[in-house]
Amino acid sequence: MNTELNKNILKQAITRLPEYQPPNEIWAAIDTNLDFKEKLDALPEYTPAVEVWEKINHQLLTKKTTAFSLKKWAIAATVLLCLSITFWWYIRPTTAPLQYAIENIDQQLFEVDWDEDESLFEEISAICQTKNYSCTIPEFQLLEKELQELNEAKSDLKQAINSFGKDIELISQLSEIELERTAVLKKMIATIMGIAQ
Repeated sequence: MNTELNKNILKQAITRLPEYQPPNEIWAAIDTNLDFKEKLDALPEYTPAVEVWEKINHQLLTKKTTAFSLKKWAIAATVLLCLSITFWWYIRPTTAPLQYAIENIDQQLFEVDWDEDESLFEEISAICQTKNYSCTIPEFQLLEKELQELNEAKSDLKQAINSFGKDIELISQLSEIELERTAVLKKMIATIMGIAQ
């Protein structure tokens, strides 16, 4: 059975959702449109000829016989469906293999300082501020853009973890982003040093 890890946080987030009240003009317009009794009373009355009622009566009788035959077909289809389900129920395999999995969560993942290596990223930024030519080439600028996107994703995930608690899914996503950031950092260093990867 799945249990919600952060039930209280989820309830608090739901209570903080904004409410919406429509303006009074909308209710007035609805009320005006619903006042149709006077409009119905103002409609003209018309009495059709006897032949019209006879034709309507004839058509209703023929439709009843058609509806009766459709009803028979519907009952037959229902019975056939019930028999098919019953037959399938008896011939299906009765024993299904029991499957389960045990996940061991590394508690150290919950205690990692995700900002520990930020000084390395700051050093790259400092090197580029000294107007290093390597930082202006397109390959390096693409890496900078990729790093910026990863930094934004990391920031969003950290905010989600702070809001909703330390969930293993969020922690593992944050770990993957950190690995990608490290790979991008290595490529940036290699570009600055003139080493082709």
